[in-house]
Amino acid sequence: MAKRESILDNIETVLKTITIDNSYNNNIGLATRETTDWMRLQPKQMPAAIIQWTNDDREPRDVQGHYLISTLTVVIRGVIAKVSASDDMEQKVNEFSDDIETALSSDGTRGGNAMYTNPAGVKMYNLPPESNRAVFDATYIIKYQYASGSP
Repeated sequence: MAKRESILDNIETVLKTITIDNSYNNNIGLATRETTDWMRLQPKQMPAAIIQWTNDDREPRDVQGHYLISTLTVVIRGVIAKVSASDDMEQKVNEFSDDIETALSSDGTRGGNAMYTNPAGVKMYNLPPESNRAVFDATYIIKYQYASGSP
């Protein structure tokens, strides 16, 4: 299995551990790498974390004898449902994005496949109030190395 695939599998597995019983703020409804239309998610699937990688940039040189270093950018789209009229959606975004960061910080090596995982930012989207959802993208930078010819 390619390193990138192992890293992404690890992220999905780790996000699935987000539960109140595990000392998080939320019980995750869905953590997936599958292309998912977040507008069609059902309330029971939220909060949801949709995992996608956007870039996998390689450094233009070999290191340590035919090893390449790669910088993988992963974006996790967080989707939260408004359950009651009194829900503070900004607070819900903050709590869920904190849960994601806490979960991914538990092992920055992604199961021994990466050198590190760093949070790079969170972007919240303004949706009309009638959508009853909040959406944000949490971006992570993951540095890893692999043998040349076997990513």
